Amino acid sequence: MSPTRLALALSALVCFPLSGCVEESDTHEIKRQEIMGGYEDVASTFAVGLYAAQGYAGGICSGTLIAPNLVLTAQHCIAEVTSQYVICGETGFGEQIRPGNILVTADSRMRYGDFFNVNSVHVPQGSNDMCGNDIALLVLSENIPDSVAVPIIPKIDILPREGEVYSAIGYGHDGTGRRSGVRRRIDNRVVQCAGAQCPGYTSVQITEFLGSDGTCQGDSGGTALDEQGRVFGALSRGPSGCAGSVYSGVVEWADWIRDIGAQAAEYGGYTPHFWVTQGVSEAPADDQDFDDVSDSTDNCQGLYNPDQLDTDDDGIGNACDSDLDGDSAKNGDDNCPNIANEDQADRDRDGLGDECDDDADNDTIPNDEDNCPLKPNLAQTDGDEDGIGDACAPEPTEQVDLDVVASAASKSSGGCSAAGTGPEQGLLLLLIGLFIRRRK
Repeated sequence: MSPTRLALALSALVCFPLSGCVEESDTHEIKRQEIMGGYEDVASTFAVGLYAAQGYAGGICSGTLIAPNLVLTAQHCIAEVTSQYVICGETGFGEQIRPGNILVTADSRMRYGDFFNVNSVHVPQGSNDMCGNDIALLVLSENIPDSVAVPIIPKIDILPREGEVYSAIGYGHDGTGRRSGVRRRIDNRVVQCAGAQCPGYTSVQITEFLGSDGTCQGDSGGTALDEQGRVFGALSRGPSGCAGSVYSGVVEWADWIRDIGAQAAEYGGYTPHFWVTQGVSEAPADDQDFDDVSDSTDNCQGLYNPDQLDTDDDGIGNACDSDLDGDSAKNGDDNCPNIANEDQADRDRDGLGDECDDDADNDTIPNDEDNCPLKPNLAQTDGDEDGIGDACAPEPTEQVDLDVVASAASKSSGGCSAAGTGPEQGLLLLLIGLFIRRRK
């Protein structure tokens, strides 16, 4: 494929390249890429705006939120480009912009938006050629709440096809050089060709596809949205006069996107989406969590749990049960989350309930070896060798020999057996006397 010169697009706010357009001539100056003829879009909150600062200058780009803290965009939005004109096979990426200098907003008007910080930037490894590698992922420092923006699924398992209809979304100006930083959308765009099916003169690489002519479908990094509401491309460049747009495809980078998606989920503290774990962009209608258990019988619908484990038999699987042992103490507050213990007893106050503490008295002797498991007795002293440690053996009780007591009572009464003073009455009086003395 012979190299075709591509003119880079600059935002009115920027002093470094942000986007490109394919030129039929080698002599054209840098042109701006924008959505022209679209409409302002306040609903597509997954389509986000990027502001990147480099030195004393800054510029805007677009992207797509594909997880609560993960944004898909173009690599040249977060890195310098090594030449004024892009020549496929020659033009590469220069120094990256530091993550701390990149801000992301889901507001339809960037000027008034709430911005989120970027924690890390990820780009494909290998070739540095801008053509065919113009894609990047940003992991945000915090998750964007659903109340602000709801992520959409990347179509990572289906190639773009010629004639496929899509919508383009971006934050470029309106075609007159004004009103940049406003999210706009244009519908009924059509994929002209994809990858190796594209003619050589288009300079479309194997990992890219060409959008329809007549308009530039969004600013750099912007969303190509299929009819099922999935993103399948990030805008890379386009011809002068908005005669078409070249997108970096999503499916060609599926493994890399899934890998970064897993890292983002771990960093953000949420369960990875099914497209990360399963590598598909559409869940089965009757098994939304891909655990091979039908939704009609799944005890954790929407959450992968093929074992269907349900410790407390309450019909809610352990994977999604907030009270695993059914003792009314929530897992996070339960000192024995897997063993029912309503009283939450914890004799040694070590944070583990007695029911699941293998050293309930905290004397370093395991319960099954401790001869007094509920009372500290490190020495394990057992004087009578009955297997019960002295520390928890019952106190000896005083044994009374009734014959001796009766004899003593008889002697104290002089052997009389008159009514009220016989041996039985004497024994009773003696026992009462003993009782009274003990009370003292």
